[in-house]
Amino acid sequence: MQIYCKFLDDETFELLKQMMAEGVQLTSLPREAVVPDDVSLLVIPTKADIKRLPFVEIEKNPPILCWDTLDAYLQEISWTAYCEAEQYYLEYALEKANRPSTDTVILGSSYAKYGLWAPGLGASCVNLGLDAQDIYYTCKLAETVIRRNPNLRHIVLASGYYWFYSDISRADSAYARGLIRDTYYPVLKDALHAGISDAAAPDRMLLEELSFLDEHRVLEHYCRQVSEQMGGESVKITRSFAFSSTDGWRICNRCLRELSDQRTPGEFAWKMLPPSVKDVFAQARCRDHNKLLRHVESYRENSAVLKDFVSYCNEKKINVYILCMPQTEYYLRHLDPRLKEDYFAALDAVEGEYHFLDFHEVSLLQPEDYIDQDHLSPSGAKKTTAILKELIETCGK
Repeated sequence: MQIYCKFLDDETFELLKQMMAEGVQLTSLPREAVVPDDVSLLVIPTKADIKRLPFVEIEKNPPILCWDTLDAYLQEISWTAYCEAEQYYLEYALEKANRPSTDTVILGSSYAKYGLWAPGLGASCVNLGLDAQDIYYTCKLAETVIRRNPNLRHIVLASGYYWFYSDISRADSAYARGLIRDTYYPVLKDALHAGISDAAAPDRMLLEELSFLDEHRVLEHYCRQVSEQMGGESVKITRSFAFSSTDGWRICNRCLRELSDQRTPGEFAWKMLPPSVKDVFAQARCRDHNKLLRHVESYRENSAVLKDFVSYCNEKKINVYILCMPQTEYYLRHLDPRLKEDYFAALDAVEGEYHFLDFHEVSLLQPEDYIDQDHLSPSGAKKTTAILKELIETCGK
């Protein structure tokens, strides 16, 4: 395939050249040159530049693509990729975590992602928390940073009572499988029990209609732009609440792409809900968590993973902080007590040294500090982070 460009500046031409698929020839033509007969596509800066083409070229009627239109489209689909799969967010967050200037990383599930505010610990802290991040992937990510960043001094693990039973590689939901396929496997090349490999991980095919472009190169460039625009932060996916005439109040997993400091709709929705409705939400959430008790093998595996990880950090002289993140009274009321018992039993079995902080023992959170039954709002995250900061400063002396 032969693509020609006219009127593009050197920087744009080089960018387009870098994103070409294998076997595609891209050539920049001088302004006065006539497009050859072997043209498959002609790229010009904008629609207005068609007027600058010689009549003889317009007469050939070559397929014309305007760069400004293509650029806007690639930005849009890359935003989608960055928001939904979070592979690129995680890759860039890891890049930041691996820098010598980083000495603290936060890891864990949505409890870490929403419940701790990295800026509150200073510019040297990076939050690597992601929705449904279990112990295995938490430790894998942390080990990656430890190997690459000799200046790392503090590792914060945010957890809940179901922590040791959680294993997304054994989950049978499309969401869990997609999370491994689209985020963890591309970054860590590790699917644990999910049975995903390079051959089994399909391309997203966002650019199927633009076969002359290499999708990976496109997303690599544009998702980095998104990451810079977001200040390296993940686009937060929050839960919202919906009323259904058939089944009453229910939890709706509609995605609200909002930054952590823009979650006022959900924040006020939870605070303003009547207790009976909050109780329904909490029951539904705990029902999912209570089911995890059947994953006995995952409990044993995760307990061993954490033991080994803490010992590894002790050898590297890195402080480990395990946080039991707070939940509302509604959530705790419906949680199977065996999850809490097994949680502390697993922690007691860890032979290495770590610092433990149970936020259920701290009376500082109000209803407005929660986004739902077991996730903190921005105000709650700042409160927990302030306490964590004191602990890190004390242990670092």
